[in-house]
Amino acid sequence: LPTGSRENIDELVHELMYKVDRAKRQLALPEPLEEANLKRMKFHVEELKQNADNLGVQSTMVGAKKAIKLFEGTLNHIHKHNERRSQVFRRWHPKSKPRKGDELPERIPWALTFAVTTDAAVDGLLVGLAYTASPGAGWCMSIATCIEMCFLGLSFSASLQHATRYCFKHATLSIVPPLTLALFGCFGHFLGSMLEQNPGFFIGFIAFSIVALLFLVTQELLMEARDMGGDSLFVNILFFIGLLSGILLEKVLG
Repeated sequence: LPTGSRENIDELVHELMYKVDRAKRQLALPEPLEEANLKRMKFHVEELKQNADNLGVQSTMVGAKKAIKLFEGTLNHIHKHNERRSQVFRRWHPKSKPRKGDELPERIPWALTFAVTTDAAVDGLLVGLAYTASPGAGWCMSIATCIEMCFLGLSFSASLQHATRYCFKHATLSIVPPLTLALFGCFGHFLGSMLEQNPGFFIGFIAFSIVALLFLVTQELLMEARDMGGDSLFVNILFFIGLLSGILLEKVLG
């Protein structure tokens, strides 16, 4: 860096960043881009063109800065799509059934199993605590959790199909999350009944479960759903229908 030029330094840094990304791809042995992923990238490329046109018509410094920030955000999003690995577990996008000739690793995905089971345990705890606080709230949580865990179970089972062909392993691991959900639901109700005389601890457990659930919804479910559905009007309508259904269900169950 003899000249101290920002332009030269920036060019050198981005060139090295490209080489690092390329080395990561070589080490990870990535699969070809998925059809859905490629489709989303094409959509964002059109969005990028609109951002570029918007940048070209800016006449003020403030407007130009906002347009550049928007352009940069879309560009980074395309880059994330390009680096996304096809084997990542996705709740709303189950893997297709492996073909008969495909060679499977026959290794149990313990990390995925632990993550899904932990999710089921937290959901069950919240259902049990909610039922203790109010039977109507407990039923609402139970119905919503059943719908959510249905999609999670499908994706989890599909991922297990790509890990082993042994039916016993597949069936045993698939039943662990629902059993955990039921057990922790009973435990949550028992714990809530014990803590009713101690409102501070009871509210603390409720708060922990709700925050964990909200984090899951905002940081994973909604982002993944938007990634899969994009700006689909149908997906947006279903989102608001779901909210309205939850409110009406709470009113009906009291």
